[in-house]
Amino acid sequence: MLEPLNRLETLRKLRELQERIAQLAHQLTGEEPAAWTPRVDLLEDEEHYVLLVDLPGVRPEDLELLEEGS
Repeated sequence: MLEPLNRLETLRKLRELQERIAQLAHQLTGEEPAAWTPRVDLLEDEEHYVLLVDLPGVRPEDLELLEEGS
């Protein structure tokens, strides 16, 4: 069973992820990060977290998701 996430910690981690995705988008498109921010949703159940990110034109196999911290 997954340990419950602190809501503020979850929001902080989501914001960090959005910033990383924006940096990736900047590298891929050349547009400034503030010009585009993908939609991100985090879902959870008793055993899993599901991260949904809208990245048009990016293939799932071209992404790498890393978990840092506990």
